Amino acid sequence: MPFAIEQILDVPANGRLTIQLPASLKNSKRVKIVINEVEDTAEAKISLLNKAVQDKDFLADLHEVNKDFESIDSKING
Repeated sequence: MPFAIEQILDVPANGRLTIQLPASLKNSKRVKIVINEVEDTAEAKISLLNKAVQDKDFLADLHEVNKDFESIDSKING
């Protein structure tokens, strides 16, 4: 069954990254590698948060999680 592994790595001075495949992929014939630059600044993170609070699906998911915790809290706290 296909799966994805995601890691954020610091790029070394020599620009070379080494990938250790998990045991489940060692006999695979092909894998797909995608490299995306990560913008890891405070401004980029705030921008993503601002986008999230306008995302209807994200807000719906957040509401569902909140309802789940309310249910659990009421059982724990009586």
